[in-house]
Amino acid sequence: MRGRAADDARAYLIDITDEGRQALESVHAARREILRLALVGVDSARLADTAAVLGRVTAHLSTEPLTPRGR
Repeated sequence: MRGRAADDARAYLIDITDEGRQALESVHAARREILRLALVGVDSARLADTAAVLGRVTAHLSTEPLTPRGR
């Protein structure tokens, strides 16, 4: 299904099909496996620190529009 967004005439809202959901899950599963293989042997404390930093970055990006300095 596809329709116009009520609050933005430039945007469309779409529904993903079951086939699309399966394809998306396949991509996510492949990405998880690649990350798992890339992180083999990394100390769990380092992984926890990295996850905390990435969590903070994600939180900042989702709440504050960031722009490069000088713009």
